[in-house]
Amino acid sequence: FMAGGLTAALIFFILPQMKSLFAESLHAELPALTQFMLDLSDFVRFRFYVVLIIIGALIAAYYLLQRSPKGGYLVDSLKLRFPVSGKLFHKISLSRFARTLALLANSGVPILDSLEMTGKTAQNQVIEKAVEEARSSLKEGGTIAGQ
Repeated sequence: FMAGGLTAALIFFILPQMKSLFAESLHAELPALTQFMLDLSDFVRFRFYVVLIIIGALIAAYYLLQRSPKGGYLVDSLKLRFPVSGKLFHKISLSRFARTLALLANSGVPILDSLEMTGKTAQNQVIEKAVEEARSSLKEGGTIAGQ
């Protein structure tokens, strides 16, 4: 929320004031990135409805994509690949998996049954598939790493 608030303040308040400041004091051409930011600010301020429609369409596409099996797998895969939040999603999913597996193992549930139940607790189809592959490997006499 903080980043969104700062971005909104930048677009709606700070950049418009800077634009008038640049127009008054500098009579030279602005750097491309600065000009882009000023143009983006103008676009968002004067065509806010377009931005809302785009955001709504992206949210709707996300939910529709996540409902299909292949789309859900794609969304979960992308979540894990995001530069900063991907590591967080990965750690949260693995934490859920490990906590549930430990609880079931300590309760005396056989490892194959534990893995079958635990895969879904990660709430990520990519990790769920990896757990299922590990379970299949163990069932066939291999290692949990699947090698």
